[in-house]
Amino acid sequence: MVLYGAAAIPGRSSWVLGVIFAFVIVFIVMINGIHGCLRDLANDLNYGARTTAIFLGARPSGINGLILPLRFRLYALALQVLLIGIILIPLFYNWFGYPLMTWTITIGILLIFILLSLILLVVSAGSIDNRSRLNFLGMLHISISLSSLLVLFAAYLSSGVLELVLVIYLVPICSNKILWDRLTRRKISYVENSLFESVKGDNSNYSP
Repeated sequence: MVLYGAAAIPGRSSWVLGVIFAFVIVFIVMINGIHGCLRDLANDLNYGARTTAIFLGARPSGINGLILPLRFRLYALALQVLLIGIILIPLFYNWFGYPLMTWTITIGILLIFILLSLILLVVSAGSIDNRSRLNFLGMLHISISLSSLLVLFAAYLSSGVLELVLVIYLVPICSNKILWDRLTRRKISYVENSLFESVKGDNSNYSP
């Protein structure tokens, strides 16, 4: 989609394509290899899948808990550092040509988003005994991390394009089931609990 957008709008700087393309690659690796793998861990183990999380030693613990080895945590942190670098480098060198005031405001807001994403990642790693809370924090982490790309480009976009991007971006987030379930304090479904129960007795076969 990034490449299609670049081809459909000729004349854009190649660095714009490079920043978005690199961010999207690392971001998709993160949401699939970290958050998605943990969310579906019990089901993946039941069906013999070889996901990133399973390969790096992540395992269920009890009904709602998880075991996250150090190598898995370091992998998640490395992806987060990559995302931060992809965001900060073009802004640090001001590839956008932002005026000083715009550049200062953008980097200030962006640093807040980066700090929030790091905090959410750390807090998520500390919530392995509560899968519902882990999923909720993971979704917040995904949303904040993706928002940093929007913050980076906000002043670069025309007002019409920015409004369109905001609508396209906010509607799916506001309708996300994991966020609403957590905000309305719904319990983890019986099906999810049953999946964890089915592998709990076989944890010895999946030791990291």
